[in-house]
Order: sequence, then structure tokens, then C-alpha cells
Amino acid sequence: METERTNRTRRTRRPAERKERQPRQPIQYTQPKPFFRNRLIVQLISIAAVVLAVTIGISIFFKVDTVMVAGVEKHSPLSISEASGIEKGDSLLFFGRAGAAAKIKAALPYVDTVRFRVKLPGTVHIVVKEKMVAYALQAEDGSWWMMTSDGMIAEQTDAATAEKKPIIEGIILQSPKVGEYAVAAEYPVEGTVIATAADRLKAAVTVLAQLEEYQMFSQTTGLDVSDLFALRLYCGADCRVELGDVTDMAEKVEMVKYALMEMDGSGGVLKLTYNDVDKVWEIIRQPWSRQ
Repeated sequence: METERTNRTRRTRRPAERKERQPRQPIQYTQPKPFFRNRLIVQLISIAAVVLAVTIGISIFFKVDTVMVAGVEKHSPLSISEASGIEKGDSLLFFGRAGAAAKIKAALPYVDTVRFRVKLPGTVHIVVKEKMVAYALQAEDGSWWMMTSDGMIAEQTDAATAEKKPIIEGIILQSPKVGEYAVAAEYPVEGTVIATAADRLKAAVTVLAQLEEYQMFSQTTGLDVSDLFALRLYCGADCRVELGDVTDMAEKVEMVKYALMEMDGSGGVLKLTYNDVDKVWEIIRQPWSRQ
């Protein structure tokens, strides 16, 4: 048995054939292409030349031929066009928009904003937004003038026209000139807290700005700023609003707007008071009185 086992053929495993490791390929480095600075400069010059040629071509061949005006009621389209200084033959691209807008505003005080639109081949559209309303004030010599909400003198008028406009009391104009900001003349106001005329004018402008912000100018018939701590707004023959001082004027005017809508044209006195507990403004409605 042992002999048989010995004589048996022993099976042996062949060692696994080792794969020959491939040699690594050497890393090839390529030299970067040289940077031709002169070539870049030539390309930039070429692009600039093309842009310049196009711009010059447009400025030469596209001239102002027509000026059209939109958005005007108080001023005529012709007055806007003439005030702009834009003339036929001007370059359509280089007619100076900022300068033209400044000229229009300086010459025509009712103009609020000015925009320009260009339409090829030769039309300039001037789109104007006018100031919504003006308010009547009296000057030292008894003449009547119209002032916009930003304090600009818009025009001189007569007493009959002034009576149909919202009138500002407590301010007397000093040497008013159309196109210039109003200057208030100093004069004593009996029974009120001492304040300068400039303070009263500033208070008026503050209130008027909020009236236009909330589109209440159509309801306003008058504003009295004689007493800076007891500003009064009149909204008809038998409706008065006691605004107090200029504090939180935007909030006050917004509240007054909705209160007047609820009153639906009925008279009375609306008095604004501040609730210290809830930290809010409140409106107290009282029967109409002239006091």
C-alpha cells in the first residue's frame, strides 16, 4: 500500500505565469505656443476700428428728422420740443439726452420726468410725465402764484383762478419767479408757536408730497400751515382734518384717505391722535365746526 502510494504520480500545480509588466510610456511635454502680443493688439485695434466705423456711420447717416412728444396736458408738444433744444440734423445718437431733459425741466416747471426713445432712421420720442397739480399761494404784493408739490413756482395766475385751486394758507411768497423754488417771506403769525417762514414752507411741501403719493390732491381744497403743531387740511367746504405736526405724515394721510372714503362726502372734523398704549395713530370724528 505504501509502495503504491509512493509510485503514484504526484500532481503538481504549474506556477501561474507572470504577466510581464509593460514598461511605462514616457510623459511627453509639449512646448506651449508662443504668445504673440502684437497679434492681440492688432486684433483689438481691428475690433475698435469696426465699432468706430459703425458708430460714425450711424452718426452721419442717421440724423434727427422728427421729434414727437407724448404725455403732456399742461404744456404743448411744441413747447416741449423747443425747450429740449433738439433740432433737425442733430446726430440721432449724440444729441445729449441729459442736457435736453434739464432744459425742458428748467423751462417748463410742470414737467416732472423726461425720457427719450430713439426710433431709426430719424425719430426722437420725448415721453413726459407732468406734475399732477399745483397749489395757489399769495405773494407780498397781493399777486397769486401756482406752486407744485416740490416747492417749484409753476406760473402766475389771477385771484379768480386761484379760488378754484387748493389754497395754502400760512405762507406768503417773497419775490416769486417761475421756474425757481418758492421762498417764504417772514411775517408774524398771531396765536401760533414761533416758527420761521422757511419751516412753514417745508411743512407744506411735506404734506403736499404725501397728498400726491396717496392721490388725494383731487379732494384737497386747502392747507393751513400757520401753526406747525396744528396743521389743517381742508377737504371740502365742511370737512377739516386736524393733522397735528409733520410727524408720521405718510401714515396720517393714508388713514385720512380711507376715513374720507367711509364718510362718502359727508362733513365733519377728523382729528388725529396718538394712542400711547397701542402705539398707533387714531382718528376721532367730530361734528363740523369752523373753530
